[in-house]
Amino acid sequence: MSAGERASRVRSVSSCIAARTSRWATGAIPRPPPRCSGLIRVYSGDLVSTDAEGYLYFVGRRDQLIKSSGFRVSPDEIETTIFSSGLVAHAGAFAVPHDEVDSDIVVAVVPRDPGDFREEGLREFCRRAMPGYMQPRVIWRVDELPLTTSQKPDRPALRAAYLEGRSSPAVARSSAS
Repeated sequence: MSAGERASRVRSVSSCIAARTSRWATGAIPRPPPRCSGLIRVYSGDLVSTDAEGYLYFVGRRDQLIKSSGFRVSPDEIETTIFSSGLVAHAGAFAVPHDEVDSDIVVAVVPRDPGDFREEGLREFCRRAMPGYMQPRVIWRVDELPLTTSQKPDRPALRAAYLEGRSSPAVARSSAS
């Protein structure tokens, strides 16, 4: 089932999805299967929301949330907001440790127009478009982002490159390029 696709006889239960079915996606976190009225809970780690008509919408992954100023923030939401500025072609948000309980948000950005990009312009946009706890502490300008096989930012690779102090992350190239 993809985000936004209607699922029959499925209802949202807390932070998991419950469904009456004999088959379910593999890779769910193994836990004792609590039962109630014939429903089986599957803890996938996906965070979803539902609308009034019962459609499910993918919000993010529990294991990728960033804790900033006591709030849990989705890196997808940060990336989407920054991309909406029109100033960047690609963005990848990730967390780096700040202290024992909090993280700093770092956003790697590929400018849409590298010759005209001003970090302060993007910071001003972030101040207007995001609450303070979502705003990146660091805007890291890079030439390109490493991507996963599903063409999303490879956040672990970005984070590792940033923490190693590289000026830009290593991006794997296929032999076809």
